[in-house]
Amino acid sequence: WTIDAAAAWSAVIDKVTGRMLLSNGHSGLLEYDGSHIRRMKADFRSDVALGEVGQLPDRNPANLESRALALSLLRQTPPDGRYLTQHHGRIFVAGLASDPLRIMWSAYGGANNIWPLLNEGMIRDEEQDPISGMATLDDRLIVFTPTALHEAVPIDQAPFFDFTPLSRGIGF
Repeated sequence: WTIDAAAAWSAVIDKVTGRMLLSNGHSGLLEYDGSHIRRMKADFRSDVALGEVGQLPDRNPANLESRALALSLLRQTPPDGRYLTQHHGRIFVAGLASDPLRIMWSAYGGANNIWPLLNEGMIRDEEQDPISGMATLDDRLIVFTPTALHEAVPIDQAPFFDFTPLSRGIGF
């Protein structure tokens, strides 16, 4: 793989694995373990990954339908965004080139290499400005646009978040 040196990079230390995750929105998520940089791989085949989406497959080789359903609920590669942060033990990725208003996050419980398709949200900015950064402030995840600040609010103890405007007319 190649790295675009002119792109802005963001990084976060994964508290589960102790590895540094790097991204610039062009090279995919990269992991640094202290000696090697590798492309981060998504786990979408293990029983842990399939259990995360509640779809443990039928082990009968003749029944491939349940395994296909389970595999359709997980991303086969981590999202490739410009901005990374960690919040409540999950990795959050934003600033995707294909959808600059979308945020995606890893599975619950420290399974930061499992990326369920349902773990995503959207910033609904009045000006339709793209995400320009993310940061954690104490126990809050704040998402920046050029004209507003948005906060991640958990929805009903589920692994989902809603992003509500915190302040408008100011941004980064």
